Amino acid sequence: PTTAPISIIFVARIFVAFNLGQIYLQDFFEVCSEKLPNYEKKIKNFFEEHLHIDEEIRYCVAGNDKFSYFDVRDCNDAWIHVLVNEGRMVVLSAGIYHCFTLDSNNYLKVIS
Repeated sequence: PTTAPISIIFVARIFVAFNLGQIYLQDFFEVCSEKLPNYEKKIKNFFEEHLHIDEEIRYCVAGNDKFSYFDVRDCNDAWIHVLVNEGRMVVLSAGIYHCFTLDSNNYLKVIS
């Protein structure tokens, strides 16, 4: 994957309590070996390219000074590198191929 502008992906600082139309973000989960059941298997699955039939929304409420990231494919099949850390939100459209890589500190807490 290469680093590219992220203009096609909505990334913004937002408040923790919010809603987007009829989508309500309410599930907190922590991506770390101590809190995520089957951590090694899930991290491997996150890292493999995949897609979802529904929109994927992640708001990062805690992390480290390093960045985790999503790699997503654009309409020309090129990779876009989307950085994720505390205070950022990522919205991936339904059907977009992507994978996720956790930072070297192996910790992220998100609302989905």
